[in-house]
Amino acid sequence: MKKSIKKLGAVALTAAMVGSLVACGGGSGTTTTTAAPAETTAAAAGGSSETTAAAAEAETTAAEAEAPAFDFGGQVVKVYGGDWNNLDPAKAEDATVDVSLYTDAEKQVEEKYNIDLVYTEPGGDTGYNLDELIISSMTAGEGVVDILESTPDAIISMIGADVLADITDTYNELELGKLYTDAATWNDHVYGVTFDNVGDVYMLVYSRKYLEDIGMTETPTEKFMKGEWGFDDMKEYLTEMKSKLPDGMYPIATHYFHWACMAGSANGGVPSVSSNGTIGFTDPNYIEAMEFYKELIDLGLAAPITLEFDEDDNLTGEDLMYGTGGLNQDYVMTMAEMWQTSGLSDSIGDWGIVFWPWGDSVTCDGDYTTLSDNYKLAQAYWGPTVVLKDASARTGIDDITLFQIAKDFNELIDPTGVASMHAAWESEQAGQTPTIGFSAGTARNFCTEEDIELYDWAHARVLYDWAKPFDDSGVVDTWSNMAKIIAGRDARSTGESNANAGYANMKELGIVQ
Repeated sequence: MKKSIKKLGAVALTAAMVGSLVACGGGSGTTTTTAAPAETTAAAAGGSSETTAAAAEAETTAAEAEAPAFDFGGQVVKVYGGDWNNLDPAKAEDATVDVSLYTDAEKQVEEKYNIDLVYTEPGGDTGYNLDELIISSMTAGEGVVDILESTPDAIISMIGADVLADITDTYNELELGKLYTDAATWNDHVYGVTFDNVGDVYMLVYSRKYLEDIGMTETPTEKFMKGEWGFDDMKEYLTEMKSKLPDGMYPIATHYFHWACMAGSANGGVPSVSSNGTIGFTDPNYIEAMEFYKELIDLGLAAPITLEFDEDDNLTGEDLMYGTGGLNQDYVMTMAEMWQTSGLSDSIGDWGIVFWPWGDSVTCDGDYTTLSDNYKLAQAYWGPTVVLKDASARTGIDDITLFQIAKDFNELIDPTGVASMHAAWESEQAGQTPTIGFSAGTARNFCTEEDIELYDWAHARVLYDWAKPFDDSGVVDTWSNMAKIIAGRDARSTGESNANAGYANMKELGIVQ
């Protein structure tokens, strides 16, 4: 089930960044003083001792200005994960892969800090055991990695094992918007930052042309933007749509786990798992949102889902429809991520987006911009960058500077993204609401101005839901919880059972008291 949605920021370097690195000097890290030649020149010219001293001081100051801002003496800094993996020497030797963007960034960062960035893969990484490898290496005192771009499920146990640097008191020095450090914040302790385009959340997509062809006079986008996408509004709209569809076709089909990741946050800001360790399964608003999709299935408005459980009540099989491949054939609407919309116009024509419905706990006094603050859109997955707790002692470089190294590397490969993160920080410092999203205002893959506007607005409503990370790590079983609700089990008792098991697992890991 693991899948990285980390994008590759293949964009050119900005002139400002190149200029700042040039100003920092070369990569040798050696400062050559010119004071002695200045003294000799002054004496030869018959200058006074005061003149000689002044000249020497001026020359020394100039030399210092040209010296590197940092000089760590060629210290090795071991990196791994995400975009760091493009520094793998094997990729540089592969003629079919162009990693020059990353290797150029590597050289500039190395010159700025006088360090040696070394791609270091933890031996035996299968994609599912990174946390175990990191923890065991630190226990053995080996320090396999210094800077790590991880997955959120991997850092869960690393937080519990206390192997990550805590930058709660210094993270603001990075000058990046709080939303990006929230990605690696657990129980109010900041352990890192994400350089992902946070806010590219799950959305529901559909074909405008298909809706027009079957006689629907409004689109889901229009309904949402008018503020008419509450549970009853959506049910009424889907009921009308169903009456116009051929037999065997459904208004909506999405995976029940995707619904569980998104619907609770939209119905009152209740994620499956929040960053303070609260599991939302027993919250009335969360239960209402989960039961709503079950109701849509029972009414024939959502595609049927068949689930199988063994004698121990473990989910063993599922049969369901979802994904963009079935649009306009088996169903009209489904969930998609931004990366899945590339080429969507070619397959279904003019397409649109809509987000998740809400219940009575959310108010809307006009159009969608009047939705109450507790209407949230969940960020379901992201790639946090962290620094290992022993990296500072091993390298002689303090934790926040190691993070700054990571920031500089990411800024060189994606200057627009990091500039957006910094602009968000500047807005926060000024007491203003930041603009979130690396591509705000641009067309991306969308077909209409309405979709662009709605998607940009969604970025400002982001709430991290740790459902997928905790599910992937086997700590909190959001998947099974929702499956049992879909299968007709009582949502409250099911939620209580799964939440209690989740809290027990969290305590065992040491991430909650």
